[in-house]
This record gives sequence, C-alpha cells and structure tokens, in this order.
Amino acid sequence: MKMRFGRTKQAAALLCAWVIAALAFLGPALAQEQWTSLGSIPGGTWSIAPDPSDGTAMYALNSGGISRTTDKGATWNVCSPGATMMRLVASGGGQATPLLYAAGASGLRVSGDGCKTWKDVATQGLNPSAAHVRWLAPYPNNASVLYAGMDGLGGLYRSTDAGATWQPASKGLPANSWATSLTADPANPSVIYVGLRYTGNDHSTAYMYKSTDGGLTWRSSSLGIHVLPNSGGYITGIGWSGNTLFAATSADGMYQSADRGTTWTAATMPGRTTAVHDSTGSVQVSSFATGADGALLIGTEQGAYQSLDGGRTWQTLGPAQTEGRPTLVALDPLSGRVALAGAGGAWSYKMPTGTVTLPRTTSVPGTQATSTPPLPASLATNTPTSTSTPTQTPTVTPTPTVALVNGPKPTDRVE
Repeated sequence: MKMRFGRTKQAAALLCAWVIAALAFLGPALAQEQWTSLGSIPGGTWSIAPDPSDGTAMYALNSGGISRTTDKGATWNVCSPGATMMRLVASGGGQATPLLYAAGASGLRVSGDGCKTWKDVATQGLNPSAAHVRWLAPYPNNASVLYAGMDGLGGLYRSTDAGATWQPASKGLPANSWATSLTADPANPSVIYVGLRYTGNDHSTAYMYKSTDGGLTWRSSSLGIHVLPNSGGYITGIGWSGNTLFAATSADGMYQSADRGTTWTAATMPGRTTAVHDSTGSVQVSSFATGADGALLIGTEQGAYQSLDGGRTWQTLGPAQTEGRPTLVALDPLSGRVALAGAGGAWSYKMPTGTVTLPRTTSVPGTQATSTPPLPASLATNTPTSTSTPTQTPTVTPTPTVALVNGPKPTDRVE
C-alpha cells in the first residue's frame, strides 16, 4: 500500500507539473478567447480599425464610406459618406483621440473628434488632385510627416507640415504604381520601405522599394519576392518583428528579410512546417498588422492568425465564428487593441503583454533596434506646424542616439 500510495503521489505531482506547463504554454492561446463581440458589420466592409481611445468603438470602411460604432456594434453610423480610404493616426500632444483621415471624391479630410466633425486637409501640390489619393501613412512617431499614395497617376507625395503642403516623393518608383504600405527601419529612421501594386498588366516585377534618404528617392528592394505576373497581386502590408522585415502579399503568401530588404525568402505560413514557396497553395493575406512587441497578425480567406515568435509558428486568432472564413484583422500597436471582422460579425480584444518571444538575431552595429522607429534628429528638434490641422507634437520613444545616413533628411524639400 505504501508503494502504491507513493506511486499515486508521484503521478499526481507529474500531472500537476504537466498542467502548469500546459497552462503556461497555452496562456496566449487562452487569452484569444476573451473576445468582446461588436455585433455585425456593414455589408461589403473591406477595411476595419479599432479606436484605441474607446474599447467599444470601431471603424469600418465600405462602398458607402466610413461607419463607426460606439456601442459594441449594436448600431453603426455613417460618419464620412463617400470615403474610399481611412487611416487612424496617433495624434500625440496629450490628445487621447487619434486623428482619422479620409479620402474620396471630395479630397482629403481629417477628424480629431472620432468622426464627428471634419476639416479639409490642404492639398496644394497633389497632382492630378486630392481625389486620386488612395492611401496615406504617417512617418513613425511624427504625425506631422505624412505620405500620400495616389492611384497610379500621381505616384507618392510627402508632407512635412501635417498636410499643409505636399511635394512629389516618388523619384525612382515605377510609373502606374500604387503605394499600399510603408514602414521605416527601426535601427535607421532615414531608411523607409514602401510596398506597391500596379494598375495594368505591363509593369515592373519589383513590388518592394527602399529609400535611404527619408523618401526622396527610391530603388527596388525586391530580390526574392515572387508575385505572379499579371495576377493582380500586390503587397498588402509590411512591418517588423524584431530585426526581421516581413512583407505580406494578396495572393502569393508572405516573405521575410533578415538583411533589411536586400534579399527576401518565403516565410513560413499558417498550416505549413517549412518556408517553401508554393504559388498554387499560398494563403491570401488580405490584411497584415504588427505589434510594438513584434507580434504578427494576418487576416486571410481562411481566418485570422497570429505569430508570437517572429513568424516561426502561427496560431489561429479569434473566436470560433471566424475560423475557416475570410477575416479582416487590425491592430493598434500602441494600445494593443485587436479588431476582427468577417461574415459572422466583428470582435475586439486587448493583446496581453509579455507573450511575444522573438528569435535572437544580430543587431546593426552601433544601434539598438526598437519596435517603434525613433525620430531623426531634424524631426525631433524642429517639429513642423500646420495651418489646416491642429499642431501635432510627436511622441518620441526614448532610444539611444542612432547614426543617420548621409544625405537629405525627411524634412528636406523634394526638388
């Protein structure tokens, strides 16, 4: 009896240890179940954004414009009819509500009060007109520096005064290209990457471009990226997880670069165990987001996924209603708020901290890579002001001084 009792006690201890280890391993996965339902979403929604200032608020964009809910999806109100683009930008300056930009036939507008009232953004210098703006992104950590992507007729433009004036910033980019995504190098803020799509079948095979002078000039950085020709494929998003740069495509899977965009290899995708590129079986990535801690989130035709280890493995993300269905995903990197939307409805939750474990990589000598790119010295000391929108004070993440590349800076005017 004593022997049996001893073995039972030992087995119980082993079982307890196994349960503790399992809970530790499944902690991030269990946190995924703590979703808040936001009800249904407007039909035909192709873009979503969580409002970091309000846990029950969310934006949706469809052919009718921008809609907003503040009651967990019980009601949706169209607050910007006719808009074809929306972008939430952290406003800084102690203002909790982010700036919401919208573009459409009426031009470029901005709201600082959650889509209640709007102001026109000056569009001097945008050609052919502001009605051709299809995409907009801020420079990291500074809402006064904006990049506007046109519909293939005007290329890329940059503003260093919160949209008061604009200058062409597409020297070196292929003609008839659309800008779809932008990010900066966390170890060198003057290095910027932009992802492209094309308006016609006769176009360049390069889909990723790199600028070493803050966006003044561009060169192809697409070696290893294979988007099927004439398939309408394009870069849906780019972002960092540690020192690895990721690029998601609409039909040809994902790619990763360990040498800051010099070369690319096919990234491991959900449901795969190797990073072998298969153009016939690639997961279509409709939306892509990265967290400040290096978390990777993707929305695909078969549900949403997250990677908490730098893209080595993937886990399903979201409630059971989204699994196996086309799903959109969005993430506010500062607050950690995640939003999912699909045919079954919309959901939101806050990502727990401390769940991301990135692989060890060699940092750039003399610099320290951070999740949020630091400001160039010229932007940190001379923040532009705007006559058309409230003055934006950049929120700078304290980081060691980084060496900037020689040449023009993002605040220099384009010839």
